[in-house]
Amino acid sequence: MAKKKGIKIGNYRIMPLGIAVVAVLVIAIAALGVTLVLRSRSETAKDPSSNSIEPVFDVGDMDNPTVEPSQEPEISPTPTVEPTPTPEPTPLIRSATIRTIGEIGIQTNILNAARVTQTGEDGTEEITYDFSPMFEYIEDVVGDADWTVADVEGPMGGEGETGYTGDGLLNTPPQLMQALKDAGVDMLTLANDHALDTYFDGLIGTMKNASAYGLDYIGAAQSQAEHDKAQVRDINGIQVGFLNYTTDAGANAKNSSTDALTYGLNVISEDFVQDIQALKDAGAEVIVCYVSWGKMGERTANSEQETVLTYLAKAGVDVIIGYNPHTAQTAVASEITLEDGSSHYVVALGATGVFLSDFHTQYYDSGMIFEFTIQEKQEGGFEITNLQYIPTYVWREQTAEGYQYRVLAVGEWLEERPEGMSDAEYERMQQVWTEIQQVMDAGKSGAQRSAS
Repeated sequence: MAKKKGIKIGNYRIMPLGIAVVAVLVIAIAALGVTLVLRSRSETAKDPSSNSIEPVFDVGDMDNPTVEPSQEPEISPTPTVEPTPTPEPTPLIRSATIRTIGEIGIQTNILNAARVTQTGEDGTEEITYDFSPMFEYIEDVVGDADWTVADVEGPMGGEGETGYTGDGLLNTPPQLMQALKDAGVDMLTLANDHALDTYFDGLIGTMKNASAYGLDYIGAAQSQAEHDKAQVRDINGIQVGFLNYTTDAGANAKNSSTDALTYGLNVISEDFVQDIQALKDAGAEVIVCYVSWGKMGERTANSEQETVLTYLAKAGVDVIIGYNPHTAQTAVASEITLEDGSSHYVVALGATGVFLSDFHTQYYDSGMIFEFTIQEKQEGGFEITNLQYIPTYVWREQTAEGYQYRVLAVGEWLEERPEGMSDAEYERMQQVWTEIQQVMDAGKSGAQRSAS
């Protein structure tokens, strides 16, 4: 049989002509594939997001490559960037809270309660004083402000010739300053009717001890230069000017050095107008004045207090706080008209009452911590706001060794009395809560009662 032409695939035989056709198709498909591959590479090279890296010249004769000149890129003009305006800083609105605690008079029974006998290594006994237990229940309240002020009746310059005494003429151990400092007190007012009980030397010693214990003070000076210096303090960025006067220099004033009344003790006089102007010249933005005035036991301000208050307010004092009567007197807040016809807002407290003393009878055993806030106004200037008062009570407890004393913020103990407090003491403390409110409501100052 003759051999048939063509290629047999399965049951089919492809003739030579068919083979030629298939070959042509294969070549065409191959050419198309090459074209597609080259186009793909060309597009990839143009795509900046592609990860493939294409050569910048054709690979021909590698011994003598022909470098294609690159096209200069078109440079877009640099856009003009408008500078972002710097925002105006928001001014800080300043405020400062000041608390003033009541009068402190260290009488004989309190001296005995604070006395501590220590035995040295050589067996000798040394007497010192520790008043800190008397403030243990209230120290977190006293210091809960930006600035806290306290008044201590009598000098704290050391034993001197008289020793420490708590009857008649007073002389208080300076260790009281440490207890007050630990409780949060920042400043002492020294102008009162007992300031010269140990003469001018005792008052000078008081000022030196205050500085040694880290306490600020006003109302007294060790020299004429110190007396003439305006007492301005920076409290939270607010320049607060402080004044302190007494209307009574006490029984020993006439026996003291002439310097005591020349520059040593600030006794109220017409000079206070110059003092106020000096504070303003020194940059004081707000002025606070403490005054020892009135009569002991009076629960309302007398004519002398009202006269002094009016003069101070019209001279530009913003806050006036009184003490000395040993009883609480109300606060008033009102607008007054100054000599130039302008209006001036003033806050005045007649008396703080007692913070610590041994007078354990109604109205003499209690007082208040008085608080106010100096608030800067958006439009400029300052206002006195947030008037509050915290009724306080002196808890005196009889023990085998004598009396023990604890100062209490009354509102904290109304529902549950301190351990060891008698029924009579508890009942009296509850009365104080109401009494102080009645006194303060009478002034219509808007001051709010607070527990702490």
